[in-house]
Amino acid sequence: MASKLTIGLLALGGLAAAGAQAQEISGGELRLGFGGFLNSDTAVPDRDADARYTLEGSMELEFGRAAMQFDLSLDQFGLVDENARSGTLHGMYKPAGNLAAGAFIGFENSDIRDVTFYGVEGLFEGSSYGVEAYLLRSDVDEIDLSGTVGGIAVGYDALADLRSGAKIVYGEFDRDESIALYALTAEYRLSPATAISAELGRFDNDAPGSNDIEGNYVGVMATFSFGPGQSTTFDRRGIVDLLPGF
Repeated sequence: MASKLTIGLLALGGLAAAGAQAQEISGGELRLGFGGFLNSDTAVPDRDADARYTLEGSMELEFGRAAMQFDLSLDQFGLVDENARSGTLHGMYKPAGNLAAGAFIGFENSDIRDVTFYGVEGLFEGSSYGVEAYLLRSDVDEIDLSGTVGGIAVGYDALADLRSGAKIVYGEFDRDESIALYALTAEYRLSPATAISAELGRFDNDAPGSNDIEGNYVGVMATFSFGPGQSTTFDRRGIVDLLPGF
């Protein structure tokens, strides 16, 4: 039987193909990232393995004030020697150019478990600041486990090409287990289509199957944008995306 991820990716591809016939691509991004723990509180002997490598792609199609965004990603985790693949579909309404509200559904497939997640999200961009928030519900298939995660990120244009910010994420799962993430962020735009970003934060965790991996972390990412809008509206969603750094 095909995995949920395969079914989801086929659906995303079909929707994208249909949408592309009706409307031009309004924006897209390709992102390459690396993150890892600075000091981890877990008792894993190989500290060099505390790394996450990420390849992400996003594309958005607009239909008047409505829009559709889809994300694909591949992550490699050195700490647990595991690969994860995910696909997410966002549907949104934009009553104004600086305001968006939407819903999303996604699938994650890894070497040890499959996850389905869905939720709602919103974004507001002011003249020199931005706020993005979401609420997510996840279901882990193999161990019949559910959880709810909420997050908020804020950014401020400290300089013309530099945005500094912060984000907070908190999630609770069945069996009274939880995760929390607190981070400072910065993004420097090298050109209209290229940016470098960094993140420094703390990840606290007693989620299921995680061996209580937690600690301070750092992440860096390069983003390459294309299309008239030079970006997509919403950030990536999912459970894998909560793990340090990006």
